[in-house]
Amino acid sequence: MSVIERSGFYQDINGDFFLVTQGGSGCTFVAGKQCLFRVYMQPSQLDDVDTVVIVISGNTMKKTTAIVVPKANIIIFRTTPDGPAVGVIVKGCIFPKAGQYNVTVSARSALGVVLAQPVIAPLVFYPTKDLRLLVVPMSHQGVFDPTQEWYKDIASSMLRLGAMFPVRDCVQSLNASKMAGLRYNVGDKCDGWTSGYEDCVYNQTIQINNSPGDHIDVTIEFRWGFYLPQYNPPGDPSPGGNSGRPQHHPNLKRASCVAGPYNGFQMTAPCFAQEIGHNFGLEPVGSPHYQDPYDPGHSKDSVVVDPFAFDFIRQTSYLPAQPPASVLGDVMNNWTTGAWQGADSVSYNAYDWEYLRQQFIQLDSTGTEKNPALNNPCDPLYAKWPHSMPPEPPSTYQHLIGSPADGRHWVWTNHGLQPIDPDNPVFRKPAQYSAAATGLKIILEELADHKVSEVYLPMNNKPLEVVAAISGNIFRSPQLL
Repeated sequence: MSVIERSGFYQDINGDFFLVTQGGSGCTFVAGKQCLFRVYMQPSQLDDVDTVVIVISGNTMKKTTAIVVPKANIIIFRTTPDGPAVGVIVKGCIFPKAGQYNVTVSARSALGVVLAQPVIAPLVFYPTKDLRLLVVPMSHQGVFDPTQEWYKDIASSMLRLGAMFPVRDCVQSLNASKMAGLRYNVGDKCDGWTSGYEDCVYNQTIQINNSPGDHIDVTIEFRWGFYLPQYNPPGDPSPGGNSGRPQHHPNLKRASCVAGPYNGFQMTAPCFAQEIGHNFGLEPVGSPHYQDPYDPGHSKDSVVVDPFAFDFIRQTSYLPAQPPASVLGDVMNNWTTGAWQGADSVSYNAYDWEYLRQQFIQLDSTGTEKNPALNNPCDPLYAKWPHSMPPEPPSTYQHLIGSPADGRHWVWTNHGLQPIDPDNPVFRKPAQYSAAATGLKIILEELADHKVSEVYLPMNNKPLEVVAAISGNIFRSPQLL
């Protein structure tokens, strides 16, 4: 293979296996979006992995960059097909613009010994633009109003959409950061049982579009449904959506969703994703998934068959599915094994992902080529060589390994470089730290020999924000009713 353009599981020229993915196998790489790098190895080696070293260069980069990743940021995969392997999630700001990147991923022992280092062909990332949404909650005077649970649902659904769409990292409000891949506002509520409902909704869109800053690509009309068994008789038989243009504002894109929790599934994100997809032409003629004969305009295939699909929200593989879901559903399909699998078990198929990217490129929006995100717009960034840190009295020079006269003594831990107080009795027993410190020193000297000019590594309790923090299931959909 000369270059790699799509997420997937690969074997190198030496027979070693690795995976690079932005979520779904076969999906083209999008600049500015986080990637999981997974390196396979022998089961007996997994517990010996102390550090993962990632080196990146490319035709859009002015310098070669390295990331030294400690154990706290390494995901251990012990069972097939995910493992035996170690993985690191690298944020999209490392690949900010479209182009070709050379990446080396090396799993190291505490002594700096290479345990696994597949030969990864150059990765090609494609451009994209940012998507901007307005969500307008529906009300009915004297009957119901939006609740706090609705707003929590909207927020979690936007995080899910940010992971699902071919857009760059970060979900923020409109105009908060022109480098966030998905930006949205929640508008004022509108009474859906009045003659002025449509104007109430879309005058908000028009006002935003007539103002400086972000404009709206799709307006979402939204309310929770009133379903059995909580509501008897029910106000709604089931969730549903519509993407037809508004009658009096046909030039504006519209997604209408009655969603929320239903039979144990969270249906808001799937409804948003499907109706937004329709607004950009899914499911198109020419797609291998075109079309469901019983539900025209939708994917004919309900299941996304991908044993390597990875959920960046929950930081785990989509499969096996999290109950009550049973499979990974195609969000553009309306069967029970499609969008009805709920927020945490749906995705776009690879064809639709690339089709959406090509549609997003046509938006009058910010994006990877207009204003690349050189820093993570959602996080602070720390990037320093350990020897270039500002001196702290009485030290004028700091070492990884040194005497009390040199000032702080630095050791490499599961959470990165940590200073040891010279007056601490632990400091007088440096042997327990020497192996890890020596291994890091070997790695840094090796990087210097290869002319690496910038190294990211966590230090002094500051997080390594260019890779994802690993803390189990750090996000879940709201509690289902």
